[in-house]
Amino acid sequence: MSSIVESQNSGSEQQKKQEQSQQAMTRSRLVAKLLAAGPDIREFMHDLLNVQAIVVNGTEAAGFLLEPGEGGMQLRNVAHIRPDNSDDETRKAALQAFTEIIGECLRQGKDGVIDVGSPHDSVEPQFCLVTLLRNQEQVIAASCVITRARDQERAQQRLETMRLVAGYFDLWLLRRANEAAVQTTQRHQDVLQSAAAFANGETFNGASANLCNELVTRTSASRVSLGWVKIRSVKLLAMSHTEQFDRRQELSVSIVKAMEECVDQGELVQYDPDPTGHTTNNITRAAMSLSRMENGNKIVSLPLRHRNEVVGVLTLEYPPTRALSPHLTTSLAVAAEVIAPQIHDRYQNDRWIPVKIGQSIVHNSKYIIGPRHTLAKVIFVSLLGLALLVTLWSPMYRVSAPFQFTPVVKRSISAPIAGKLLTVLVEPGQIVKADDPLAIFDTDRLKAQREQLLLDKARALITADEMLNNRDPEDDAQAAQKKLEAKSLEKQILIIEMDIKRATVVAPIDGRILKGDLKEREKSEVKEGDALFEMASVEAFGDLHAEIRVNERDIQLLREGSRGTLATTSNPNDKREFTVTRIVPLGEAKDAKNVFRVYGKLDSPPDGQASAWHAGQEGEARIDWEKKPLYWHGTHRLWEWVRLKLWI
Repeated sequence: MSSIVESQNSGSEQQKKQEQSQQAMTRSRLVAKLLAAGPDIREFMHDLLNVQAIVVNGTEAAGFLLEPGEGGMQLRNVAHIRPDNSDDETRKAALQAFTEIIGECLRQGKDGVIDVGSPHDSVEPQFCLVTLLRNQEQVIAASCVITRARDQERAQQRLETMRLVAGYFDLWLLRRANEAAVQTTQRHQDVLQSAAAFANGETFNGASANLCNELVTRTSASRVSLGWVKIRSVKLLAMSHTEQFDRRQELSVSIVKAMEECVDQGELVQYDPDPTGHTTNNITRAAMSLSRMENGNKIVSLPLRHRNEVVGVLTLEYPPTRALSPHLTTSLAVAAEVIAPQIHDRYQNDRWIPVKIGQSIVHNSKYIIGPRHTLAKVIFVSLLGLALLVTLWSPMYRVSAPFQFTPVVKRSISAPIAGKLLTVLVEPGQIVKADDPLAIFDTDRLKAQREQLLLDKARALITADEMLNNRDPEDDAQAAQKKLEAKSLEKQILIIEMDIKRATVVAPIDGRILKGDLKEREKSEVKEGDALFEMASVEAFGDLHAEIRVNERDIQLLREGSRGTLATTSNPNDKREFTVTRIVPLGEAKDAKNVFRVYGKLDSPPDGQASAWHAGQEGEARIDWEKKPLYWHGTHRLWEWVRLKLWI
């Protein structure tokens, strides 16, 4: 509950601060307007204090304005009435006392009656009557009067009288606001009349002459001239009440120089030969020369701008007897700013069509090659260059696929006999020569069988000889049977002897053992035909080829004889070219994809490079197909998918 209350309090405090800040800003604007009034506010405050002092029998009075300062709103003295001839120190002390008294009233936000004590020569006490002067409910000024009264009640009555007089402050502010409104209305009317006069012209030159004549009438000038900027110079286009004029005359040349002076500076140029008149704080040499030529005329040159660029100049000449008020100068400046775009548009529309086309090209080229909107131009040029690049550049499209080195000649060695594997002589990776022993089987059982068969054969032969020696016809038949039995036993002996010879497994070719780590299977039984070793020919460069697994979506792009480049995973910087030699037209599943095996023959590498390549090494191969635009490289997959799904 306490947190809710604290949050509400903090919110209300923040709202109060915002309201105070807004009030301070409003008060600052109002005070700035009063200070801009200059002597008028001082005279009015002096008169107001006089009246207030008279109606309350005051002895001293002071008026202050509130203006923003470093520490907040500060009091600025604008009027002080003291009948005696006091010195400066006394007056400063009195103003300081007034400031302290008014400060207390400002903090409370209301008028006040403050007892300031009785002087030595009077029995009646003195009171300071303070009235806060407001505008738009904001205190912007204060007036205070010292008066003598018999008591507090009498002083309060006099304060009410002061309040009635203070009401004139509001009337004065209303009168000034009304005058400002009248001036603004008159200024707007002048601008509208000038714009209407220019719009009524049938051509640009006619409209320019109408504008000059209208300004002469509205401003009581002796002459108004309009010049237009052409490249780096000004061309005199129109003069008031003059249809034809010679641009080479001395007067025309002087007017053009005054206009160019205004264009070069890009701001209003005003010259008044009267020392008490107003002359702008810029270069007025050409305006001074024109004034002397025209017997002391007052010169005002106004730049005409279109999109922050000076496109023309209006030069007005006034007789020496004509006083140039700030109101007139301001009205002329406003009229120039409002009418300038209309003049520029009329000038652009009244030119010949070929000139319009040329100027349009020049104008648009500035936007293209100029310094403005640099970021947008860089982005546009970059996008344009990118579009041209992806459209016109046609790099080679390459089919990417993983590969593996495989030997060209590869042999699988199986168990020649069934039996116990006695000794394994080689390990994977070992290089052997043809007929080198690889493994030895146990032959004790075979030798025992051979000995037994030899004994059986000898017995059969002996029995046959004995039967032949008996010369019994029946024995002759049995003897022949025994000889046949001996021949059968001899064949079995030969088979066993062959098995004994094959008990030593030898390398069929020179090469390297790829598979066959059988050390753990020593002394164990092996069946005939079981795989023992896998070996490949010695890995000379020509004994390896790349087996590439190409996705089915790219297989139709490849042909035998296609060229490509491959690089191994272990050494991607070493890229080697190859040629496609064979494409197996049978797909197989690999990593949830349907792939085709493609074989490639490697080109000859540098000396000593072949030893760094081994069967089983993997990498990536890229096979050249055809040059295609760059945008096709990035979009053909999507387009193929769309065509397949939509059947187009």
